[in-house]
Amino acid sequence: MCYVEKDEMDDLVNTFAPRTVREQRFVVDKFNRLLETGKTVAGDYAKLWSSFPTPSFLWEFKYASTPWGNPYLALMPDVLHQSDVGVWGHIRDALATLPAAKNGAMDTRLKWFWENGRIAGLYLPHHGTYFGSGANVSAAEHRAIMQVSVFILEGLVLPQHMIAVQAFLRWYKALFRPRYHTDASLATCHTLAMSMIKELKAAFPKQKSKWKLIKVHMVVHFEEAIKRGGLPEEYSTNMYEHFHKDCVKRPYRASNRREWTESIIKSNQFHQMLSEVESDIKEEREYNSAFYEADTEGKRVLLRTHVVFHMQGSTARRSKTDQFEIWNTALGGRLTTLQDDLESYDLTPQTLHVFTGMAVPAGSSTADSRVTHFVRANPSHHGQLWFSHAAIRGAGDEVWYGEILLLFKILGSDERFAYVQYYDVIRVDALTGCKALRVAKAPGTQRVYRDIIDVDTIFRAVHIVESFARPGTFMLNDYLFD
Repeated sequence: MCYVEKDEMDDLVNTFAPRTVREQRFVVDKFNRLLETGKTVAGDYAKLWSSFPTPSFLWEFKYASTPWGNPYLALMPDVLHQSDVGVWGHIRDALATLPAAKNGAMDTRLKWFWENGRIAGLYLPHHGTYFGSGANVSAAEHRAIMQVSVFILEGLVLPQHMIAVQAFLRWYKALFRPRYHTDASLATCHTLAMSMIKELKAAFPKQKSKWKLIKVHMVVHFEEAIKRGGLPEEYSTNMYEHFHKDCVKRPYRASNRREWTESIIKSNQFHQMLSEVESDIKEEREYNSAFYEADTEGKRVLLRTHVVFHMQGSTARRSKTDQFEIWNTALGGRLTTLQDDLESYDLTPQTLHVFTGMAVPAGSSTADSRVTHFVRANPSHHGQLWFSHAAIRGAGDEVWYGEILLLFKILGSDERFAYVQYYDVIRVDALTGCKALRVAKAPGTQRVYRDIIDVDTIFRAVHIVESFARPGTFMLNDYLFD
């Protein structure tokens, strides 16, 4: 965000909204008062913007691929910073006062999540310590840690700490996750905010740093900002961050350099020229976009075909490296019953075509319709195991949960199947607020329940975590933001 004199903008056409002298003086006075406080971080400008009569003083880059409708979209990430990263920073400061051994245990659990990620979009840090260290991580990494925080803290902190963290996560999801808000939903958010403030003050009365009450009392500002500007729904939180960095932070930092006015004007002119060039290939871009959307909205998109599996008894010549054994070893031997299960369905193939991943089209419910999910069954995804967990639609719209061991189709057939291992829901866990699960047993036996299902019954990727405090118990992560 930059303040530039009006007469320096005369050579730019249709870039800035009309300005008045009165408005310019108002803006300058506001900025001068803000600078006198010594606080010049971007979040302060976001709060300042909310008090302006018009947002026309904001600098806007005209990226051809960024359909900015108004500066609110650029400032929304800073409002988000005030909520999630701001309040979470105080929670983290409070946790830093715990004994070093507990902070070390938290970091060990965090490392496990990084090494065993099973969900797309969870960008966890992998550069050493986090709790109690003051490590500098990105906003996306902070948010990723929030989404697994209850499992990291389980058994290491007091119950009131867990309750406070849950209250914070529920408020954040309720306020920023929906695609739109009504008066009723904002009233619910306000109730959750008041509960969060109460729990945070009770659980973390003392902190390593001073408690900045403005971070907590800004919840009214968040609600008012959404009432006035709406909740942008075109992009994910991570995309907000990308646009925000390009359209707000970089030009703001540029304004602190010498000859900043000329530099910014040249930069803006460059992007205007870029827009004109890209308009010449608009038809091709739209065709590619339409083609992609048509694919993702179809039955399934197979991301990559792996080498074939030759089943036991096959007369086909095996490859030098038996891929079935690679999968079986990665899964701890859980594919050994696949042949028997295939025969129970009257399927006796010699060869399977195996896929490492697929797209799950958006579901029909509100919770599933915002994004296309991806599920994988791959022992070497960027050097890591990735066998996704999924929600499966059973008989009578019952929802089952399972781990996908294999995605495949039989040679000569177009039908696609998944080999899954099921989980049973035990209860809703009071400590984490999530559903507690255990590995399911086949009806009437003590054998682990594995089954072959049609991929069309998979409707959502989920995140299932084994409890660190209670081995053998699994938790369905209910705190994913995106």
